[in-house]
Amino acid sequence: MPKGNRNGNLNHSLTHKYVQGELLVKFHAHASKKDIYSLLGKVEGHPMPGNVGGVARVRIKRHIEDSWKHLVNHHMVEFAEPNYLMKASFIPNDPLFPRQYGLRQINAPLAWNVTRGRRAVFVAIVDTGVQTNHPDLRTKLLRGFNFISGNTNTNDNNGHGTHVAGIAAAATNNGIGVAGTGFNIRILPVKVLNSQGVGTLFDVARGILYSVQRGAKVINLSLGGPNTSATLQNAVNTAWQRGVVVVAAAGNNASSVPEYPAFYTNVIAVAATNARDRRASFSNFGSWVDVAAPGVNILSTTVGSGYGFKTGTSMSTPFVTGLAGLLASQGRNNVQIRRAIQQTSNRSIPGTTYGRINANLSVRS
Repeated sequence: MPKGNRNGNLNHSLTHKYVQGELLVKFHAHASKKDIYSLLGKVEGHPMPGNVGGVARVRIKRHIEDSWKHLVNHHMVEFAEPNYLMKASFIPNDPLFPRQYGLRQINAPLAWNVTRGRRAVFVAIVDTGVQTNHPDLRTKLLRGFNFISGNTNTNDNNGHGTHVAGIAAAATNNGIGVAGTGFNIRILPVKVLNSQGVGTLFDVARGILYSVQRGAKVINLSLGGPNTSATLQNAVNTAWQRGVVVVAAAGNNASSVPEYPAFYTNVIAVAATNARDRRASFSNFGSWVDVAAPGVNILSTTVGSGYGFKTGTSMSTPFVTGLAGLLASQGRNNVQIRRAIQQTSNRSIPGTTYGRINANLSVRS
């Protein structure tokens, strides 16, 4: 419901669950008790015991929509609304979830009340590969490709890609390890960086186009460099034109100097925040940086079937990728996904255009 709209949109609001035959009504202070009872009589309503902050519960015998329309348009009524049903945020049973402050910071548990993603939706992790037999990842992995060796062995011999993959989409509510932002969405591992975490822009571009060809809804690029490239930009533009969301790390140089591919128009550039919900000291910044996400001491999956902490905008990026996967699971296209992420990022972070992402607001927008 848009902020400031006290009475809400009638047709939209009644699509949410509420107590049948009951409205919450606040009358203006000038309304007399006699006039209130007279008004309620016209809508076949009567007040129920108790009130909170001057808001009364009213039992409605007739059709609630007709009664609501009558009340919200009456000069004695400050506002009227259904008595909506609330429920606890979903908390997954992954034992390390309590240590994953990043998921709480972006309100992922509240978002999971709305959508937990669809297995049919997958995101490409274009990186050092992913440990294929990690207990918290193996059920999520599709067969990908290794552009370093030219084969389908996408196992991770560095550790960076495995950590990134877990943040985006580790198996969640499976009773082990950590939770992933995208919950049910799956992972396409694309290896373009070697054991030292280094690769060529040619291979990165090939990895992007391969991900598009395979049908990834989102491409995660927790990588970058200081040099612009027509080859890389063309690959990014092709992905966007084919309906794919591209998310990239803003870089870790505490600088406003552009990082590529994050700087490109058709990329969501991601800065890092810390546990205090402020921009991390190392994070790049500037008008070209779209949003921010947690990136300091982030707990995720590691090579060797374990779990560990890493820091950097590389860790921030898959939070946005996982969220984009949730939004794609709702049937949104890439334009709608980018808009939802940007326009609901409601924590102001200096050095970013939109602020820190809010998964809960995004999936409800």
